[in-house]
Amino acid sequence: MSAGIKDIEIEIGATFQMNVCWKDPNGVPRDNTGYSAHMQIRKKYGDPVAILDFSTADASIILDGASGNIFITGLANLTEEVTQRYGVYDLKMFAPDGVVYRILKGAVDFDPEATIS
Repeated sequence: MSAGIKDIEIEIGATFQMNVCWKDPNGVPRDNTGYSAHMQIRKKYGDPVAILDFSTADASIILDGASGNIFITGLANLTEEVTQRYGVYDLKMFAPDGVVYRILKGAVDFDPEATIS
């Protein structure tokens, strides 16, 4: 199964929230109980440094079990450190049996802030 494509915008200096429902090819939500997830944003594919990093390990990604929902959050103190204007990302799901699914990918537009507190 190929990763879906969804371009996203992140407002620098603001809390980033993204909600995704992982579905099978028939549109039925996939149970993500027991899975872990990881999403990184980089300047370009293959770049050795991640601009932002989200995972179930640090609770910046929360999985909602049978609903298939995936909640990704980056606090404002993380996004305010971003100096890039554009990037790329992908979101991977790791099954308990070791199978890895790349479920979503796309371009990232970082929207600069004018108000600096």
